[in-house]
Amino acid sequence: MLEFIFGPANSGKSQTVYRRIAEALQRRAASVVLLVPEQNSFESERAILKYVGSRASQRVEVLTFSRLAELVTRQVGGAPGLPLDDGGRLIFMGQALEKARPALRYYAGQADRQAFIRAALDMIGELKQCGLTPDGLLALANDLPEGTLRAKVEDFSRMMGEYDALVASRNMDKDDLLTRLYDALAECSFFEGKQVFFDAFFGFTGQQWKVIDRIFQQSDALCFALPADAAEDKAQGLGIFSNIHKTAARLRRMAAANGVRTAAPLVLPHAFFEDPALTALESGFRQTGAPYEEETDALTVVSAGNLYEEVDFAARTIHRMVRTTPGLRYRDFVLIARDMHSYQNAVETVFARYDIPVFIDEQREAASMPVMTAWLGLLAYTFQIYFDFAGYSDMAIGLGRMFGFHFLENFDYPYLSKSITEFWRRWHISLGTWFREYVYIPLGGNRVGHYRHLWNLFVTFLVSGIWHGANLTFVLWG
Repeated sequence: MLEFIFGPANSGKSQTVYRRIAEALQRRAASVVLLVPEQNSFESERAILKYVGSRASQRVEVLTFSRLAELVTRQVGGAPGLPLDDGGRLIFMGQALEKARPALRYYAGQADRQAFIRAALDMIGELKQCGLTPDGLLALANDLPEGTLRAKVEDFSRMMGEYDALVASRNMDKDDLLTRLYDALAECSFFEGKQVFFDAFFGFTGQQWKVIDRIFQQSDALCFALPADAAEDKAQGLGIFSNIHKTAARLRRMAAANGVRTAAPLVLPHAFFEDPALTALESGFRQTGAPYEEETDALTVVSAGNLYEEVDFAARTIHRMVRTTPGLRYRDFVLIARDMHSYQNAVETVFARYDIPVFIDEQREAASMPVMTAWLGLLAYTFQIYFDFAGYSDMAIGLGRMFGFHFLENFDYPYLSKSITEFWRRWHISLGTWFREYVYIPLGGNRVGHYRHLWNLFVTFLVSGIWHGANLTFVLWG
């Protein structure tokens, strides 16, 4: 059965999903899968724990598409390969363009430019998210009349093919993760017998649509919570929720194609704010109605002469409210801009004038990081991992001493070591001692021939890697 939960923002869609999950677990459902966007996973896990309890939550898998891909791929047994960072992807893209360049019809003259390499990588990433492959692009190009557009599409088909061939041999591109998930679900009945809920999505990419089709083939109990104010598109494609209704219509068609019936949708009532003016404002975005005539302090519209005047008004207002309102702090405010890149300099300058601390959230590519910053980050991480391991060891030693137990030191100033051998003896002493006494020495230690000694070392460190984590990267580390 395919179910829909419709409702605008703040109408309780997520809470309804959590209650439905609790009801499904009470009916002794085998297990439940809740799929959410990447940024919602932690909050959803907390909410599930609150709504269903710690024991029942063990039967609920809160997953994102990427975590689902890793889980299913691991079950099928196919190693996903070493993930590529942004710098590695650029290197492979440059090599792919170099190989494809003799066959390129339109982009041959730009293939060696750094800016084009980056742009081509971004474009190929978008094409993959739409579910397109090199063969699919080539078929599309063959349907086009001879001309510039056909030459461009053919070039991207060749570039994507060369890039995929280079990456697939040893590594894994993050843009291919869902494609691998789609293929893996053909060999693994991961969703069979499970109820599947989707929450907090506004739409789906081409790759995600393919995965959803696989889910329909395995599960006949799916529920989608979608942000819309009605079950049908009354605006006939021109409303702010029209794209959501197109998504719902496609899901209905997909369900019908897989023999899954669609239940009557649940439409939640509109959200109401504490202030009636904000309720009227929210309603006005969805539909045309009577204007709100009452006076209100909940909303202020300011006409500013330029960008800096806008920011100055916001800073002055925040500064005044913090000084005059007991208990209010600067961290209680959020500043939202349509394009934060344009406002960043003004915000940093003006807010500093009022002594207002400001944190600006922005993404930066690792490849653009200065070399000195990268080295400082590497150095800081060495201390972080030391304080992490040595810190809990010292806590255990101290707590044991309080109860009359005496534990040995586990870390003996390892960063003062003069050799790798000395470092190994000073780092994680209890673990190194255990492997020496129970793995290395029983195998013969160094009191054997040269090749046997090398074998003993290899086995000891291999087991050490597996002990740190049942993951290919830890095995290679060992």
